[in-house]
Amino acid sequence: MKTKGKGLGSILAAVILCASLGAQSAKLAGSGLMLEDNTLDVHLGADGVIDFIKATFYPGEGICNIYSLDIVKSRYEIHGQGVATSEAITAAGPGSYLVRSQNRLNAKVTIEAKGIAMVLGEERYTVKKKDGAFEIEVRPLLADATPDPGKVFNYRLTLLPAPGFIGIGSKTYVPVYKFSSPKAIDSEATYVPKQLSMEKGKLTAYGFSPEETKYPQFQYVYQFPFSPDKKVNLDNYLILLTQRQADGIIPLIHPVLLTIYFYDAIMP
Repeated sequence: MKTKGKGLGSILAAVILCASLGAQSAKLAGSGLMLEDNTLDVHLGADGVIDFIKATFYPGEGICNIYSLDIVKSRYEIHGQGVATSEAITAAGPGSYLVRSQNRLNAKVTIEAKGIAMVLGEERYTVKKKDGAFEIEVRPLLADATPDPGKVFNYRLTLLPAPGFIGIGSKTYVPVYKFSSPKAIDSEATYVPKQLSMEKGKLTAYGFSPEETKYPQFQYVYQFPFSPDKKVNLDNYLILLTQRQADGIIPLIHPVLLTIYFYDAIMP
């Protein structure tokens, strides 16, 4: 196997640190179902906030790239994916945060009384929990950046007690997952997690294009230790949110799936 990296020192630091991550670590993986899993090995500091990430990325057969970074001291990019440090996350109003990502779509996240809203590119996603199930609503944005009241795509998911996809509701708008303008949409978010399993805090999900019913496009595996401090969980959620891709080639973080996974850990 051919191995490439952004510096032997970084790789060695990752190997040394990840060997002793212990309980305060997490692994998040994404796969295009054809290549080996791309993974993020995440380490948490004494305060519970992510302080170190190692990424393993397979850009093609027989090629393995390994990157590592200390996000407390530096701001880098992992194989083209933006990484948020404290200066990349800014307050945008009460309960609202702007997450900036180099070469990637920015995200605006608002923690509302009844759910979580995300503006990703030219779409607004809302995730709400009702009667034990999650309701996801997607609306395109108008010229004035407000959601189009006449167009909506929504679907429902549940994690417990029996994880699963409940179904699609209104389809007066369907996110375009084959696109010509990567700056206009968030490609990860357009894929619907139609197959889910949840066991001992480990969430596994398969994403389908909105019109597909038989064949999944991506697999995601998330396992993360939550803190009793919701502010700490919110910080980690916002950091991880920048790991999504704008071109869909290296899937790791599905923003809707990540929001569902962190929902109870960050909602007031």
